[in-house]
Amino acid sequence: MIAQARVAATRHLTAVARQGDVLTRYSNPAPIPALVLAYRRYGDAARVGDIVARNGVRHPGFVPAAELLLPRG
Repeated sequence: MIAQARVAATRHLTAVARQGDVLTRYSNPAPIPALVLAYRRYGDAARVGDIVARNGVRHPGFVPAAELLLPRG
C-alpha cells in the first residue's frame, strides 16, 4: 500500500516537473531533515515530498549537505 502511494507520488511529481516547473540550484550547507528544509525554504512543510522526489533523497529525515534542485517559489 505504501509502495503504491510512493510510486504514484513519484509519477505525479515527474509529470509536474515536465510541465516546465522552473528549478533552482540550492547548496545545502549541512544535513537537515527534508521537513525543516521545506518549511524554511517555502514556509510550507507540505512541499517535503517534492524535495525528496526531485533529489533522490533516501530518507526524508536526512537530506545530505549537497547541491539540490528545488522549485523556485
